[in-house]
Parts: sequence; structure tokens; C-alpha cells
Amino acid sequence: MTARERPLPLPAREFVVRELWAINGGARIEVIEWRPSAPKHSLGTPVICVHGALGSAWTWELEGEAAAAGRLGNRPRTLAALSRRGMGRSDAPVDGYGLDDFVGDLRVAVDALGYPRVALVAHSLGVPIVIAYAARHPSGVAGLVLGDYGPRYPALDDAWVKRIEDRYRSFPSWEAAYQGTMNKTGDEAHDRARFDQIKDRFLRPSATGEIVSIFSVDGIRKMRQDSRETDLADLLGRITCPVQVITGDRDDVVLTPELRGRYEHGLADVRFATIAGAGHSLVVAGRSEPFQAVVGAFVAELDSQS
Repeated sequence: MTARERPLPLPAREFVVRELWAINGGARIEVIEWRPSAPKHSLGTPVICVHGALGSAWTWELEGEAAAAGRLGNRPRTLAALSRRGMGRSDAPVDGYGLDDFVGDLRVAVDALGYPRVALVAHSLGVPIVIAYAARHPSGVAGLVLGDYGPRYPALDDAWVKRIEDRYRSFPSWEAAYQGTMNKTGDEAHDRARFDQIKDRFLRPSATGEIVSIFSVDGIRKMRQDSRETDLADLLGRITCPVQVITGDRDDVVLTPELRGRYEHGLADVRFATIAGAGHSLVVAGRSEPFQAVVGAFVAELDSQS
């Protein structure tokens, strides 16, 4: 999902942020959890989020804060997210970048978190990952939110890799990174404090001491190498939980009518929502509240069924 504006700060911190590490075949997978301070018995269905082609666990920070504060549905809930291998601070192993490997990353994250039943929320290339996971582990999934992608895993091409490579950034120091990435407001103290707060969300120090983008270029290249066009429509019949599909009215390319039809034909309980003014990112003018409203209504429905 794209960079988004943050809502006004909460009057008081109503949650804690916890970092966990899960292991999948020797690869360390980063997991971040936003946990409310409210009593456990009052919490709603927990949520686990999976980012798209690029991103990390911190992609879902706004949703994590909203969930913990009770703004995702009608009660506070725990929300966690993982950084897929090669992304965020997760390891970038030398091999293992196919769909099954990414499903394994999700599986160990779920195991590490220990939630008995969860709602899974995914965007873009995260969607086939949660479809495959839910088909294999239906009893542990209370509901699915599928953000603007169909039931397929793509064969990634060289043009896709080139677009990602062009987004990779490298700086000799944190100061150079600040100067090269931060949108300045004119308030130097505010801008530097904000950069210090968010820099680890999209930058990391490399082994050579440079400051580089949070994703591994080698991992992107291996994703392309290991990708295979895979139709997941046959798995939909194994998914027994409710499913919410979300798209934007400015995007009719990624979630095509044909792919939407596969959901309608293959899923027993599916509903669709279209966000006015949103494209593939599912945000509207940089704001994620419309997306959160759809997700919140869906997970509140899950709460009532538990």
C-alpha cells in the first residue's frame, strides 16, 4: 500500500507495540503486533495483515493503531503484520521465493502469535498468499479481506523487476537519507523528529554501512525467478469463512470482472465493496479511513458470530 497520511495522535497511548521473530526454514521473519491495553475479554477478533509486492509489517501501522484504539470495528482488537522474506527486516535467504515459501512465512507468523482464530487481511500480491493459507488451514481463519487482487499468483516478468529496481535507494549516511527522502515542512526540528520516528519503516543500514531501501533487490530478483502463473480458483471451495473483497472505482485492471467472477463462483460467502476515489492502493487522497471503514464493518460482523 502507498504512503498515507496519519490521523491525529491519540490523546493517550492505548496500546503497546510488540516485535516478534518467527522462523521459516532458517529464515527469520519479522512480525509486529499492536496490542490494546483493554481487558482481553473485551477484545474483538484479532487480525493479521499481509502486505503486497513491496512493503513490510510497518505498512500496516495505521491499521494497527486504529485496531488497538477500537476504530477498526466497534471494539479494540489486536492487529499484527509480517514482513515477507526479503522485505522489512526479515531475512533475505539465497533461495525460496515462491508462493509456498511466502505461505510458510505467514504460517510461522500465525504460530508465533498464537491467536486461536484470526481474520486475515491482504493487499495486492498478499492476496494469493492468504487464499492459499486459508485453503490449507480453514479452521483457524474466521474471515478474509482480499484487497484488489484476484485468485491467482502471477509469473513476474523482467519489466516488473526493473520497475522495482528503479525504486531502490542508497545513501552514504542517515543525514543524506534525511535530505534525500524527507518532505520538508519548514520546521527543521519537527521534520527531523518525524524522520527519526519513521525512517526504519522504509530504510535500513546495510552491511557496508550505507542506508538503503527496506527491500532486498536480490530478493526481488529471486521472486521473479521463482514465480509461476498459478490459478488458485480451485482452492476457493475449501474456504468456508466469510470473505470481503475490496477494490477501488479507479482500478478496473488488477481485479478484472473475470477475476471477480471467479470469487463469485468459487466462494460460499463473499461480498464486494468498492471505495470511491481509490485506485489499486485502496487509499483516497492519501487517507486510509475509507479502507478501514470497510474492514472494520467486516470484522465487527465476525465478532458477532464468535
